[in-house]
Amino acid sequence: MKAKKIVLWQDYTASHKVVWTNYFYVAYDCEVVAKQDLDAGEKITLLYVSFEEFIEMIERGVFDFSYFENEIFKMHKKGELGEFKKLLLG
Repeated sequence: MKAKKIVLWQDYTASHKVVWTNYFYVAYDCEVVAKQDLDAGEKITLLYVSFEEFIEMIERGVFDFSYFENEIFKMHKKGELGEFKKLLLG
């Protein structure tokens, strides 16, 4: 997968005792350029879904990362999902 543009959305460190930062990026204008060559234990599946389907997947707990889910729920509660959608889809 190759993107024409990649933008850092957020970074998150779960603990100050262990240096382990999670980075969240938004990639724009992606195209498949080669077959995946995953490392042992990696599981990456490409899904093509609408923004609404993406939010429904989060609500169903499809993603196994509570920080990300909580960020989406906070945006929803604050009425900021439209801004997030604009960030993702331009």
